[in-house]
Amino acid sequence: MLRLFSLKKQRQFINLIISTPAKPHEVAYYADKLSISPRYLANLCKAVSGKSAKEWIDEYVMNDYASSGNMPQTDAFGATTAVEP
Repeated sequence: MLRLFSLKKQRQFINLIISTPAKPHEVAYYADKLSISPRYLANLCKAVSGKSAKEWIDEYVMNDYASSGNMPQTDAFGATTAVEP
C-alpha cells in the first residue's frame, strides 16, 4: 500500500513539473504543491526512481530549454556564446 502511494506521489510530482510553465528549480516548491515535505519528496523520488527530486527537476528544465531553442551554446573551448532569439 505504501509503495502504491509512493508511485502515485512520484507520478503527481512528474506531472506537476511538466505542467508548470515557468519551472521553479526548488524541490520545496513542488513539495508544497504536493502537500508533503521537501525531505519526504526527495526520499520518495530516490526510493521509487533512483533519481533525486532535484535531478528530475533539472532534467525537465534542461529539456524545456533544449526544446525551446534557448539552450546556451558553447564553443570548442567550453565558453558560453550568445544565443540569438
